[in-house]
Amino acid sequence: MVPGPATDPVLLVADAGASLALWPQPLISVLAAHHPVLCYDHRDTGRSRTSAAADPDAGHARTSAAADPDAGHARTSASPDPDAGHARAAADPEPGWPRTMAAVGADRAWPTTEAADNAGTTAAVDDDPDLDHGRPAYGVATLAADALAVLDAYEVARAHVLGWGMGGLVAQLLLLDHPARLASATLVATRPLRAPGTPALPGPPTALRRLWAELDDPRDREGELAWRVAHDRLLHGAALPFDAAAFRARHERAMAHAGTEEPVTAHTHLAVPSRGAELAAVTVPTLVVEAPADPVHPPPAAAALAAALGRARVVGIPGLGHVAGDGTAQRLAEIVVDHTMSIPTSA
Repeated sequence: MVPGPATDPVLLVADAGASLALWPQPLISVLAAHHPVLCYDHRDTGRSRTSAAADPDAGHARTSAAADPDAGHARTSASPDPDAGHARAAADPEPGWPRTMAAVGADRAWPTTEAADNAGTTAAVDDDPDLDHGRPAYGVATLAADALAVLDAYEVARAHVLGWGMGGLVAQLLLLDHPARLASATLVATRPLRAPGTPALPGPPTALRRLWAELDDPRDREGELAWRVAHDRLLHGAALPFDAAAFRARHERAMAHAGTEEPVTAHTHLAVPSRGAELAAVTVPTLVVEAPADPVHPPPAAAALAAALGRARVVGIPGLGHVAGDGTAQRLAEIVVDHTMSIPTSA
């Protein structure tokens, strides 16, 4: 946890395949001036461990691979952790990050919630721009349970949640199933959970889909870094200048944090519950941040999400894509703080 004033913490829920080391530093810094900040490694990313359906040691700790902002790979294994099942803090991702930054849930044997993942899950996941073909080992509901476990581990009764991309889907499940644990929600560069009978939203362009098809191609470290930067360039969009060196530095940090340059593929096979019809009942104060340059969830995704929620407020950030440079991330953090600081702090 990054310490902050005595207010409800902000829980950061990252995009598919992203470890905590990929959060932009300016966003963390601005948020931490107003709130304690909790960020953690999704299962199968960074230093978190997982249980895979085909693994004879399923349910025990596994060391995971580095993350890229939209999809993941996991290949490296390790012995089970005797403390598995409890969230623990780990060392800083690498020198240069705030010394208080910790990997929440690192070396964690995350529990499985197969029943929750399959309840209301869409029969076909291959038309979802967040996903790829294949049988899910676990789903977004499992990742929502992981996020709740982080709050429990830190004995946080109530938190503001910021979900980005796939993390926005996780946050929507938290809004539906655990509203008392959320002071507010901010949903960035994401779409609503699906509802039966609703029209499909526009998806990603062909160039991005072609790059996703190369996700697990063999590459050395330099090749992997080049692939991730090229991926980020497409995710970023062309509305604002793209700082390739800064994005490369993020992925170098993520590799150092994970201890490997292997990509992460586990999050390309996530089951997503079709619970969009329930969003209209959400009463937790929710902010939807529109990313007009987002190629994964292009407009009108944010408007559709706000409409599904009914009570949400929408704020657009000009030029924001599916990933953000440091300047745009700082602007986002300022908008988030305006939202969170309008909510009374828990007693």
